[in-house]
Amino acid sequence: SLQWQSMLRLLAVAGVFCVAAFLAFWLALVNTVHRGTLTVPDLRGSSLEDAEQRAHDLGLVLEADEAGVFSAEVEPGLVAAQQPHPGYHVKTGAALRVRLSLGRERVAVPDLCGQSLQAAQQVLEQVGLLVGERARVRGQLASEGVIATGPAAGAEVAPRSEVALLVNTGAEPRLWAMPTLLRRSLEAVQAFCG
Repeated sequence: SLQWQSMLRLLAVAGVFCVAAFLAFWLALVNTVHRGTLTVPDLRGSSLEDAEQRAHDLGLVLEADEAGVFSAEVEPGLVAAQQPHPGYHVKTGAALRVRLSLGRERVAVPDLCGQSLQAAQQVLEQVGLLVGERARVRGQLASEGVIATGPAAGAEVAPRSEVALLVNTGAEPRLWAMPTLLRRSLEAVQAFCG
């Protein structure tokens, strides 16, 4: 029994030694890897001038992509995205790429006038809009098709917005009133039609 107790103590000491050695190795490795590196700051929501100044102060180079990015959270003209992400470690002189916010994404309502209802629905789906209310009128065009949209063609709206359609259902039929010619003489009918 005494032999088992001393064996367990020896295993416990060896286990503590192994854990301590692993932690020391890990800390040395992390310190070596991060020596001479900088933590990337969070530049989102900053103006381009402020972001450039912060990057310069840390010894980093800021590059702004010409193509912006749509963002509902960040005001237009401010930094909306960056690469590498905040918290990453980079060497002094590394480049940070930022993209400025274009604001909320907008979609222009297409011109649907004269198109069939089915074609108009397909066009709206292709640009990311939804068909809203549909009102029908008769006789406004020579054929069936969309007369107007709400909002009007060219208006910019958020994606997945509904577009109402005013649709012509066909030409109004022309009605003629024909008087009765029954019981009239041939000469009276010819005089009437002539």
